[in-house]
Amino acid sequence: MAKGVGLGYVKIHACENDCILFWKEHAKKDVCPKCDTSRWKSENSSPCGKHVHRVPRKVLRYFPIKRKGYNGILCAQKQQVTQGGMMKDAHKMVC
Repeated sequence: MAKGVGLGYVKIHACENDCILFWKEHAKKDVCPKCDTSRWKSENSSPCGKHVHRVPRKVLRYFPIKRKGYNGILCAQKQQVTQGGMMKDAHKMVC
């Protein structure tokens, strides 16, 4: 649903006991290094044995904040000019 509205997110697998995130240095691991719990709920292989479908136990959805649009609003506000040609509240705004 979030992607349909235009919000992008990153899926990060997590340990079932909330020990670690399987991210960065732990991204390739299949077992939690702290509690030895498997990362996967189930592992189903195809009949030929080549493809393995894995279902993670817990998934975190990270919604990164994009400041680009926010800074654009501030810059537009910064460019407001009074009738005398002077910038209004320019010292308060930062781009």
